[in-house]
Amino acid sequence: MENIIPLMAALEVHSKHYHSFGDYSGTSLIDAPRIVQLKKRYGHLVPVNPERQMASFIGTGVHNYFEDTIKTWAALNDDYEVERSVFEKIDDRLVAGRFDILYRKRHIYDIKTAKTWKLIFDTEMVDWHEQQNIYAYLLRLRGFNIESLNIIAVYLDWQQNMALRDRNYPQQRVEQYRLNLWSPERQAEFVSSKLAIHKAAEDLMDEELPACTPEERWERFPGGGTVQYALLKNRNSKRAMRCVANVPEMAAYAAEKNLPSSTVVEVRHARRTRCIDWCEVAPWCNIHRQYTRDMEAGNLNEYYELGDFV
Repeated sequence: MENIIPLMAALEVHSKHYHSFGDYSGTSLIDAPRIVQLKKRYGHLVPVNPERQMASFIGTGVHNYFEDTIKTWAALNDDYEVERSVFEKIDDRLVAGRFDILYRKRHIYDIKTAKTWKLIFDTEMVDWHEQQNIYAYLLRLRGFNIESLNIIAVYLDWQQNMALRDRNYPQQRVEQYRLNLWSPERQAEFVSSKLAIHKAAEDLMDEELPACTPEERWERFPGGGTVQYALLKNRNSKRAMRCVANVPEMAAYAAEKNLPSSTVVEVRHARRTRCIDWCEVAPWCNIHRQYTRDMEAGNLNEYYELGDFV
C-alpha cells in the first residue's frame, strides 16, 4: 500500500476541499433526496475510495486547467467571468451554484468530464439541462439576462475507431453542446418543486426517506429499459428460450411458438449500478442493504406464469 500513499493523501485533501456552501447546490437539488440527506448525515464518515473518487479528481484537474487558461485571458479581456459562485435565498433555503465561465454576462459555459456512455444512455442530457437552467435562474435573480447555456464535454474514454464505426458515439474527444434555455417561469417552478421535495425529506428518519428511482439508481439494460422478461421452460432452466423487453413482445413470441400458459416468466431487473459501484452513502441506506441481502440470496428476480401476462 505504500506506493499509493501520495494518491490517498491527494484524494483526501480533494474530498475535504470539494464541497458546496448553502443548503442546496445546483447539483444536489437535482439529485435523489435520499442520497442528498444521507450525505448530509453521514458524509463525514465516508472513507477515501480511489476507485470512486478518481473521476472527480481528474475532472477537477481538467476544470482547473481550463479555468486557469481562461483566467489568464480574462485578465486582459472583460468579456469573461470565470468560476464564480452565485446564490439566492429561495423558499427559506439558500440555493447556490458555481458556474465555470460566464461570457459577456449572457452566455454560460460549463466544463464537464464524462465517459462516452453519458451521451449514449442520456441522449437528452437531462441532468445537464436541469443544472444549467438552475444556474441561469440564479443569475437572472441577480439581474443577468442569460441568453444561452453551453456544455464543453471532455470524454475521458473516447476512442477514434468507435467514432468511425458509430455515428451515435461522440465524434470528437471534446464536444460543445448548446442546451435548451427554459423560460423564467419554468425555471422558477422547477427550482421550487425540487426544493419542496428535499425540504420534505429533511426531517424524515433514514428508513423513511423516499426511495431512489430506477433512473437515479442507474438501472438500465444495454438495450434500454429497466426490466426484461425471460421465458423459461421451467423454473430450473439454465437458459431462457427468449428474453424480451415488454409484454407485447412477449405475447407475440408466445403466439408464434404456441407456448402454454404455464410457461415460466422470469422478471429480471437491471443492475443498480450507482448503488453497487458509485454511491458513497450506500452503507447507510436500508434499501440498499436489503437489496444486497436479496442479491446474495438470489431473490432479486420474480417468477410468474405466462398466463399472468397474456
